[in-house]
Amino acid sequence: MFYYQSNMNYTIGSNKTHPFVTQGNTRKKAIEIEEEEKGISPEDFVPTIYFSNGSEYDYFFEAYRGLQLEDDFEKANKCIIQDIIGVIDNGYQFVNNYTFEFTYKPEEQRNFMLPVLNITKMVGVNFANIFPDCYELVALEMYKYFLTIYINAGEDFNNLLLSFLFSQMSNAKKFQEAIT
Repeated sequence: MFYYQSNMNYTIGSNKTHPFVTQGNTRKKAIEIEEEEKGISPEDFVPTIYFSNGSEYDYFFEAYRGLQLEDDFEKANKCIIQDIIGVIDNGYQFVNNYTFEFTYKPEEQRNFMLPVLNITKMVGVNFANIFPDCYELVALEMYKYFLTIYINAGEDFNNLLLSFLFSQMSNAKKFQEAIT
C-alpha cells in the first residue's frame, strides 16, 4: 500500500491515479517502486527459526522435563516431543517455504509443490501419529497409572487428597530445613 501526495494531502490509492509516490524524502515513480519490490533477491531470504530450535522450546522442554513424564510413561516422549513438536516445526517449515516461493522468487520460477509437500508431510507423518501415540499415552498409560494410585488410596478421593497435601507439606519442610 502506497501513500500518495496530492496537494500536501496524503491519500491511499492505486498506482494508476498518481504518477509519483512519496517514500521517505525521495519521490519515485510508482512503477519504479513496484519493480524494486518485485526484485527481492532469494539470497536475502532469512528463514524463521523452527520452534524446536528457539528459546520458547527450551522453556517448554524444561517444564516437560520437570514433570518427569518420560520416567512414568513410555509414550510421553513420542507423543509430545516427536509428534506434537514435529507438527509445529512442520508448520514453521511450511511458512518458510511459502514465504520463499511467493515472496523471494520471480513468478516464472515459483514451485507450488514445495509448500504443498510440506502440508502433506505435516498431515501424513506427524499429525497422523498424534492420535495413536497420544491415545496410548493418555487412555492407556496415564489412565492405568492414575487408576493404580486411586485404588492404592482405598478408592476414596479424600484419602488421595490428604496424601497429596501431606506429601506437599513434607516437601516444604525438607525445603525449609535445606535453606536454614
